[in-house]
Amino acid sequence: MTDRLEQTTDDLSNVVIPILGIAYGDYIHDCRKLQTQYEEESHDQLHTILGDLSSDLENIDVARQYFTTTFMKEELAMFSRSLLYIGILAVSTPLALLTQLISYTTATPPTPTLFALTVLTVVFGLAPLALLIAFVIRIATVTQYIAGITPFEA
Repeated sequence: MTDRLEQTTDDLSNVVIPILGIAYGDYIHDCRKLQTQYEEESHDQLHTILGDLSSDLENIDVARQYFTTTFMKEELAMFSRSLLYIGILAVSTPLALLTQLISYTTATPPTPTLFALTVLTVVFGLAPLALLIAFVIRIATVTQYIAGITPFEA
């Protein structure tokens, strides 16, 4: 993780993806279980190492939560911008189609022009929905792995 953090990249997903899907909670639980198991015996060095390891794993979990929260905020900001740009096209294309349709003086407009504008209207009309689905799947995939994993302390 340190190597990933030291890389000079603007893509936060390079930091988030490697720390997802690791069962830190299981490792913390195993450390605490070993500490409890050898609690009565004089294994001071073992207790120190397990305590430090548990603490480091909890710190990694805090860092993971921070980076994933930042990642989610960036994704939602990018989604908002993208939806705005696509939304402008999705609204302006049907307006162009309607303007084109009312400009014809004959009873039937030319078929190739009408067909092209209709296809563009359908494509740009469905683009915001496609964008929404893509971002929901992307964010849901990351969210699935960012649930709090640190065991409750007594």
